Amino acid sequence: ALAKAVGKYHAIGGSAIVMDARNGDILAMASNPTFDPNRFADFPPSSWRNRNVQDIYEPGSTFKIVTAAAAIEEGVVTPSQILDCGNGAIQIADVEIHEHGGNHYGLMTFEDVLVHSSNIGTIMIAQKLGKARIDHYLRAFGFGEKTDLGFPGESAGLLLPIDKWYGSSMGTIPIGQGVAVTAVQMLAAYNTIANGGVYVAPKLVKATVDAAGKEHPTA
Repeated sequence: ALAKAVGKYHAIGGSAIVMDARNGDILAMASNPTFDPNRFADFPPSSWRNRNVQDIYEPGSTFKIVTAAAAIEEGVVTPSQILDCGNGAIQIADVEIHEHGGNHYGLMTFEDVLVHSSNIGTIMIAQKLGKARIDHYLRAFGFGEKTDLGFPGESAGLLLPIDKWYGSSMGTIPIGQGVAVTAVQMLAAYNTIANGGVYVAPKLVKATVDAAGKEHPTA
């Protein structure tokens, strides 16, 4: 299915993961283009990796749910609270950030900020949180470090130390720019929300089997 989608949209590659929200078990993981590790020389070097855990990317608006969760947890906003998203632009240090598609949302509830993926509304809430709390929640959600998956070559992503943030970082990071993640990190973060706010580390191997056929759970 992944290969079909990559072909349909003429993508360079793709990744897909299915995880059990209750215990973190990875039920399926696919990376395209793929290769056979036993015959890797028969495949181009560009395919010698698992994009789910080794490739990093800028998450963009999918990251806003993390900012939103932090804001609600800290009590700086409620879902029904009205925010003034102004004229569709906000100045953060030396950068002016606009709404996507040239939108101008004006007054809207925080719930609608998420529904419409408002950059301005998300940044306004991030400013109420402040740098320290944003950094704390990003790391609590698992960004900036490897998961417990144990996959060779796994990337930790890219999350600057708080003392290295730029003046514009308070505008870019809350909306998923200026930060890089792996697909498995993003999955684990969304799973935390699906799991009632409890982070569950993803697990690739459920058990090993010894020579006698006895299973030994990994956790």
